[in-house]
Amino acid sequence: MSVWASIKRNWRYPVLHWMLSLILAPLLIGILGMVQKGEVTAVDMGHASMLLLVFLTAGVVLSTPVLLVHIVLFATLLARGTRSFDVLVACNAVVILLMALTMMTIGGEAMRLYFTGYALAVLLTNLLLRSFLPVVPTDG
Repeated sequence: MSVWASIKRNWRYPVLHWMLSLILAPLLIGILGMVQKGEVTAVDMGHASMLLLVFLTAGVVLSTPVLLVHIVLFATLLARGTRSFDVLVACNAVVILLMALTMMTIGGEAMRLYFTGYALAVLLTNLLLRSFLPVVPTDG
């Protein structure tokens, strides 16, 4: 199967993974921030809910190029008949590496917390979406 045909056939999983990661990451960042602080107040919960929209918007803007790379890599590896587990490992590694580069470029004290939250979201989303992963036919 050609890469283009594979992209047309297999684009849904990376997009679903991306959207779920973007929703889950701000929640994880809020939880990690509260754990790091050592206490949780009503003000903290209010700030976390207000920042959800900011994190979703920034996440969409900053991660759209990463999504495109993810879709192409995902489809290319599936077109070559790579095992599903290997496809997930390769795609996660590339996504997390590109995310780290983006956050290092932005800089700032909070980027370590944000990176941890988004990286955990990427990994946890894989566990939630295992059953949606396209099956690669195997010979034998």
